[in-house]
Amino acid sequence: MKWRLLIVACGIGALVVAVALLIFRLGRPAAPRPHASDPPPEIAAAEFPAAALTPARIPHDSETDAVFPDGSGDWAVIDSDGGRVVRTGPGGEVRWATPLAGHVGGVRWPHVVADTDRAYVRNARGVTVLDARTGKVAWRSPGPEDRLLLSGDLLLAADCCCWDDVERTGRWLVAWRATTGEEAFRVALPVKDFDPLPIKENAGLFLVQDNDSPGGRGAALLIDRAGRVFHRFDRQVVAVAACGDDRVVVTSRDVVRLGADGRVLWTTPFPTRCWIAGGGLVLLPAGDMVAYLYGRISDGGVQVMRLDLASGQKVWEVWCLGLGVGHSKYHQDAQAALEGHKLVVTSRGSSGIFVEALDVETGKSFGRWVSRGIKD
Repeated sequence: MKWRLLIVACGIGALVVAVALLIFRLGRPAAPRPHASDPPPEIAAAEFPAAALTPARIPHDSETDAVFPDGSGDWAVIDSDGGRVVRTGPGGEVRWATPLAGHVGGVRWPHVVADTDRAYVRNARGVTVLDARTGKVAWRSPGPEDRLLLSGDLLLAADCCCWDDVERTGRWLVAWRATTGEEAFRVALPVKDFDPLPIKENAGLFLVQDNDSPGGRGAALLIDRAGRVFHRFDRQVVAVAACGDDRVVVTSRDVVRLGADGRVLWTTPFPTRCWIAGGGLVLLPAGDMVAYLYGRISDGGVQVMRLDLASGQKVWEVWCLGLGVGHSKYHQDAQAALEGHKLVVTSRGSSGIFVEALDVETGKSFGRWVSRGIKD
């Protein structure tokens, strides 16, 4: 009798375990099963046969690695797990490796930049600079460490941190002399709700900005090489071009011409504002200019205007329509280029490509080519 009860108990226990395993497996999301003929997702289908026969290149990450511009093909590579910076050759061979105290790298890229003589690294709430030949520390400075930018003899970094002491000490953009580490200038940035994007250099000015909020509020600073704030905008800056000593600026809602002193000379609005905007400027031989604006995360087409450069008056205005995609998950890159008497507008988006040719004199469309379903 006892043996029968023992056998029944064991059977019930095995059944309970089996049911538990079944529930566990059903609760887990099923992993996608790739088709046997599909190429790896990193490789375009058209490139698969050739790529399959090509030796794998040692990967580099533009956010954590920087190439030395001396023609050697060497890279300065951040090894965050090892707490060190490594100079590697084209084949991955190690030239030198320098361990650094404190955290190396981070979130707000670029984390390392390089010239022929030095590598500049985000490290332990500051910047550490290494000799390119030996890997020895050349100089170090505490302070801003994010969004490194190397421009001639200047190294720039912005403060993206959200620590409580930012309200006490402020948020800064700092530029150092690249050779010595001497501070060249320091510019105060907005303290609250400001997370700088990568620093850009356009038309001789440094651009430090955050993304616009969905409601349209933003903050952008144009700063010259002496550390003087040339102009402040309350919206995203998309493009900057020099016009003699003046600057013409495309923002997320308009085009602005600034005088040599940073004063606004004229402003011309686009038909509608774009959130997370892209765009640019095309200077025309006749002296006018074309400005264009588009949304980088929406299928909103491309707004195009030809402007009189002296007055900002619109000569013509055209809206190159999008592909008609209704969903919000979208990515678009667009550009405009002058080809003879035509302005060619090209958009590459998540759901296809369109190309439209406009008469540069009148804005009239010569025609439009569309290819749907091609992924960017």
